[in-house]
Amino acid sequence: MEYSELKILLDKYFLGETTPDEEKALKKKLQDETLPEPLKLFRTFFESTNISEKIQLNDDFDKKIVDFINAENSIHPKPAIRLFSFLRAASIIILIVTGGFLMYNYLPNKFNNKETEINNLLTIDDTYQDPVLARQELEKALELLSSKMNKGNELAAQKSSKLQVISNVLKTTD
Repeated sequence: MEYSELKILLDKYFLGETTPDEEKALKKKLQDETLPEPLKLFRTFFESTNISEKIQLNDDFDKKIVDFINAENSIHPKPAIRLFSFLRAASIIILIVTGGFLMYNYLPNKFNNKETEINNLLTIDDTYQDPVLARQELEKALELLSSKMNKGNELAAQKSSKLQVISNVLKTTD
C-alpha cells in the first residue's frame, strides 16, 4: 500500500466510512516498520485503541459504581437540597409572621382596641348642662388658644426680622 493510499484510508477511517476489512488492513499496514515518519503517530493511536479493546470490565463493575454513588448520596446530602429545605422553612415563617401582622392591624377584633382608645381620648365631657360653667370652659380654651397664637406670632416676627437682615445683605452684595 502506498503512502497516498494509506492517507486516503486514514481519512476515510476518521470520517467513519471504512469497512471492517479496511480497518484491519489499515492497522496491519501501520505495524510495518518501513512506515513513513509522519504516519508513525497514527501507529500509537491504533495501539492505544487495541489496548482499550483488550480491557474488559468484570461483572461487578456496574454494581460497584451504583453502590459508590448511593453511598456518596447517603453520606453527604446535596447542598442544594439543604438550601431548598432552609428556604422553604424561611418562607413559611415569613408568611405566618406577615399574616399575623396583617390580621392584628387590619381586622377588627377583641385584641385590637386602638380605635376605641383613640375615640375615648377625643371624647370631651359635655358641660352644656350649666351655661355658666360652659362659658367659663370656653373662655379658658380661647385664652389658651390666644396665648399660643401670640407666642407663635412673636417667634415668627423674630425670625422674619433675621431673614430681612439677610435679605438686605444679599441685595447690597449684588
